[in-house]
Amino acid sequence: MSKTLIQQYNRETGKAETVSDENPLKVTVVGGIAPEPGSVGTEELEDKAVTTEKLADDAKAPFAGTADEANSVTWENVAGKPTAFPPDTSVKVDNATHADTADVANSVSGVSWDAVEDKPSDFPPSAHTHPISDVNGLQDELDAKLSEIADGSVTTAKLAQAVMDLINEKVKKSGDMLTGPLVFSDPNDRSKIILTKYPDGTGHSNAPTELDLKSVYLHLGGTEYANDSYRLIGFGYRHHEDTNHAPVVAGYQETNTDAADMGDFIIGTRSTNQDVAPVIRLRVTSDGQIQAEQEDYAPSGDLSLATKKYVDGAVASKLSALEPIADPTTASAEDVANAYNSLLAALKG
Repeated sequence: MSKTLIQQYNRETGKAETVSDENPLKVTVVGGIAPEPGSVGTEELEDKAVTTEKLADDAKAPFAGTADEANSVTWENVAGKPTAFPPDTSVKVDNATHADTADVANSVSGVSWDAVEDKPSDFPPSAHTHPISDVNGLQDELDAKLSEIADGSVTTAKLAQAVMDLINEKVKKSGDMLTGPLVFSDPNDRSKIILTKYPDGTGHSNAPTELDLKSVYLHLGGTEYANDSYRLIGFGYRHHEDTNHAPVVAGYQETNTDAADMGDFIIGTRSTNQDVAPVIRLRVTSDGQIQAEQEDYAPSGDLSLATKKYVDGAVASKLSALEPIADPTTASAEDVANAYNSLLAALKG
C-alpha cells in the first residue's frame, strides 16, 4: 500500500519538510485568527463558494443587522432587483394632503371613497356655463314649455334686457323713430326705395290731388329750423368712410323762420372731381323767380339759358355804337330802314 506524503516549505530553515502529526501543515493566518488543525485555508476556496449555512453562529454575528442599515448596501450591490415597480391597486391612501399623494390616488382605481382621509365635506361649484346640448333632454323640455305659451301672452316686462336691446335695434312698422343712417342695399335692377300707399294690387284710383301732406310721399325736415339752413337730397358717388360732400344736391333752403316758415328750392353742382362742397347754380325763390345764382353767369351754348342781367349787358354793349334817328317825324323811309338794318347787324354780332 502506497502512502502519499505532503511536504511544505519552511521559510525559517529554507528546507522542505514532510507534513506529519508532529509537523502539521502551516496555514496563513487571516484576520489574526489561526485556523484549527485540519481546516482549509481561504486561499484554497473558490470565490463565492462559502454560503451562510457553512458559517458558524459566531462567524455570522459580526454581520448581523448590516443589511437593514440604509448606508450599508448600495443599490448597485442589490442582486435580483426588479426593473419595474407597478403600483399596488390595493393600497389605501391615508392623509392624502400632499400633491404627490393626491396624484397617486387619482391613478389608483382600487382606492375606495371611505379609505380617503381628510376629504372635504362639501364641494361648492365654480361659476361656469354650458351649452344646451350638454344637458340631456333640455332642448326638448324647452320646446315643450314654449309650445305651452299662448300667442301674445308675453309682455315686454317679461323680456330679458338682451332681448329688449335686440328689439330696440330693429325698425318697427308704425310710429318708430330711427336714429343713425339707414342704408338700402339691393343689387337687383329695380327701384331701391318705393314709397306708395298700396304695397300690392292694382287699380287704386284715389291718388292724392291736393298739395297738402297727403300728397307728400317723401318729406325732408321736421321741427328743426334756422335761417339759410338746408334740407337736401344728395346725388352721385359717396364712399361710406372718406367722402364728406355729394357732387350734386337739390332741396330746400330756409329763408324765413317765422310761423310755418318759407324758403327757396335750389340745385347745386361742382365743377371738380375733388371732395368739395357743390355750388348753388339755380334757385327758384319763394316768390317764383327762377334765377341763375352766379353773378358772372353767361350762356355758353345754344341750349344755355340767358338771364335778364346777361341780356341787358350784352344788348347794351352792342347797341352803344348806334345813333338814334334825330327826329322820327321827319325821317324818311330810307332813314328808318337804314337804322333797322344797323340794329339787326349789331344784335347779330
